Amino acid sequence: MLLHKGFIGKVDFDDRSRRLMGEVVNAPDLLEFDGNTAKEIHKNFVKCVEDYLIINKESEEQGATSFVGQYSLSLSSNVLNRVMHKAKREGSSIETWLNRWVNSSLSEFFKKE
Repeated sequence: MLLHKGFIGKVDFDDRSRRLMGEVVNAPDLLEFDGNTAKEIHKNFVKCVEDYLIINKESEEQGATSFVGQYSLSLSSNVLNRVMHKAKREGSSIETWLNRWVNSSLSEFFKKE
Protein backbone atom coordinates (compact mmCIF):
# COMPACT_ATOMS: atom_id res chain seq x y z
CA MET A 1 0.00 0.00 0.00
CA LEU A 2 1.22 3.48 -0.88
CA LEU A 3 0.14 6.76 0.72
CA HIS A 4 0.54 10.34 -0.55
CA LYS A 5 -1.49 13.39 0.53
CA GLY A 6 -4.31 11.18 1.78
CA PHE A 7 -4.51 9.13 -1.43
CA ILE A 8 -4.00 5.37 -1.14
CA GLY A 9 -2.34 3.33 -3.87
CA LYS A 10 -2.77 -0.42 -4.22
CA VAL A 11 -0.15 -2.29 -6.25
CA ASP A 12 -0.38 -5.68 -7.99
CA PHE A 13 1.94 -7.59 -10.28
CA ASP A 14 0.67 -8.17 -13.83
CA ASP A 15 2.16 -11.47 -14.96
CA ARG A 16 1.40 -10.88 -18.65
CA SER A 17 3.21 -7.53 -18.89
CA ARG A 18 5.70 -8.44 -16.12
CA ARG A 19 5.10 -4.99 -14.58
CA LEU A 20 3.83 -3.63 -11.31
CA MET A 21 0.40 -2.06 -11.85
CA GLY A 22 -1.17 0.35 -9.40
CA GLU A 23 -4.45 2.10 -8.79
CA VAL A 24 -5.45 4.92 -6.44
CA VAL A 25 -8.31 3.28 -4.54
CA ASN A 26 -9.81 6.29 -2.78
CA ALA A 27 -10.00 8.89 -5.54
CA PRO A 28 -13.26 9.98 -7.17
CA ASP A 29 -11.70 9.30 -10.61
CA LEU A 30 -9.81 6.32 -12.02
CA LEU A 31 -6.10 6.90 -11.40
CA GLU A 32 -3.63 4.25 -12.52
CA PHE A 33 0.16 4.03 -12.51
CA ASP A 34 2.80 1.39 -13.22
CA GLY A 35 6.49 0.63 -12.92
CA ASN A 36 9.17 -2.03 -13.03
CA THR A 37 10.61 -1.60 -9.53
CA ALA A 38 9.35 -0.60 -6.09
CA LYS A 39 11.20 2.70 -6.41
CA GLU A 40 9.69 3.39 -9.84
CA ILE A 41 6.14 2.44 -8.79
CA HIS A 42 6.39 4.77 -5.79
CA LYS A 43 7.71 7.62 -7.95
CA ASN A 44 4.93 7.09 -10.52
CA PHE A 45 2.27 6.92 -7.78
CA VAL A 46 3.37 10.28 -6.35
CA LYS A 47 3.47 11.77 -9.87
CA CYS A 48 -0.01 10.40 -10.61
CA VAL A 49 -1.45 12.03 -7.47
CA GLU A 50 0.38 15.31 -8.04
CA ASP A 51 -0.74 15.45 -11.71
CA TYR A 52 -4.31 14.73 -10.63
CA LEU A 53 -4.24 17.54 -8.09
CA ILE A 54 -2.80 19.97 -10.67
CA ILE A 55 -5.38 19.03 -13.32
CA ASN A 56 -8.23 19.48 -10.86
CA LYS A 57 -6.84 22.80 -9.65
CA GLU A 58 -6.42 24.08 -13.22
CA SER A 59 -9.94 23.08 -14.20
CA GLU A 60 -11.21 24.68 -10.97
CA GLU A 61 -13.02 21.50 -10.01
CA GLN A 62 -13.92 21.07 -6.42
CA GLY A 63 -13.37 17.68 -4.91
CA ALA A 64 -9.83 16.81 -5.93
CA THR A 65 -9.49 15.14 -2.59
CA SER A 66 -9.24 11.62 -1.33
CA PHE A 67 -12.10 9.97 0.47
CA VAL A 68 -10.84 10.60 3.98
CA GLY A 69 -13.01 11.73 6.82
CA GLN A 70 -16.25 10.84 8.50
CA TYR A 71 -19.22 9.01 7.05
CA SER A 72 -22.65 8.78 8.65
CA LEU A 73 -24.10 5.31 8.77
CA SER A 74 -27.71 4.29 9.35
CA LEU A 75 -28.32 0.88 10.87
CA SER A 76 -31.58 -0.87 11.57
CA SER A 77 -32.47 -1.01 15.25
CA ASN A 78 -31.85 -4.76 15.27
CA VAL A 79 -28.37 -4.41 13.77
CA LEU A 80 -27.52 -1.44 16.00
CA ASN A 81 -28.57 -3.42 19.06
CA ARG A 82 -26.32 -6.31 18.03
CA VAL A 83 -23.39 -3.95 17.35
CA MET A 84 -23.88 -2.23 20.72
CA HIS A 85 -23.95 -5.61 22.47
CA LYS A 86 -20.81 -6.84 20.68
CA ALA A 87 -18.90 -3.57 21.31
CA LYS A 88 -19.86 -3.56 24.98
CA ARG A 89 -18.84 -7.19 25.35
CA GLU A 90 -15.41 -6.31 23.88
CA GLY A 91 -15.09 -3.22 26.08
CA SER A 92 -15.08 -0.65 23.28
CA SER A 93 -17.30 2.09 21.92
CA ILE A 94 -19.58 1.47 18.94
CA GLU A 95 -17.41 3.74 16.77
CA THR A 96 -14.19 1.97 17.75
CA TRP A 97 -15.73 -1.46 17.23
CA LEU A 98 -17.17 -0.53 13.80
CA ASN A 99 -13.84 0.98 12.68
CA ARG A 100 -11.97 -2.18 13.71
CA TRP A 101 -14.54 -4.39 11.96
CA VAL A 102 -14.45 -2.35 8.72
CA ASN A 103 -10.63 -2.27 8.72
CA SER A 104 -10.48 -6.02 9.30
CA SER A 105 -13.00 -6.71 6.53
CA LEU A 106 -11.15 -4.46 4.09
CA SER A 107 -7.81 -6.06 4.93
CA GLU A 108 -9.28 -9.47 4.13
CA PHE A 109 -10.86 -8.15 0.91
CA PHE A 110 -7.63 -6.61 -0.38
CA LYS A 111 -5.63 -9.77 0.47
CA LYS A 112 -7.94 -11.79 -1.81
CA GLU A 113 -7.56 -9.52 -4.85
